[in-house]
Amino acid sequence: MSDDCDAPHEWELCVEGMSLRSFTDHMLRTFYLPTIAGGRATWILQTDRRAGRPLAVLTQQWPQPRFLVNADVDLFTYVTPDAKPHLFLRYSGQVEPESAVDCLQRGEALPDMYGR
Repeated sequence: MSDDCDAPHEWELCVEGMSLRSFTDHMLRTFYLPTIAGGRATWILQTDRRAGRPLAVLTQQWPQPRFLVNADVDLFTYVTPDAKPHLFLRYSGQVEPESAVDCLQRGEALPDMYGR
């Protein structure tokens, strides 16, 4: 929680010609996501901070993301073509990853992030 003191945590990267898959591979290789004690953290990669289109579920438990869209097309397919496109990672706490994928595919709200 102490890292929230200097939020937001923005990461700039030139993604021209990069697919969603190569972007997430790069992000995971550079250890951009923090590890959580207990090893059960879930993040949603989405196109907007509040109600964006979910693109992938990333978890501490899985070695690879679970994509909700075609991961092999150009990343710009999924972002607003403005001067500075953004992607956001939404921390979803201890949500069971399979449950998160199922809810997102059905367009439903995620379960409580603390597993309650």
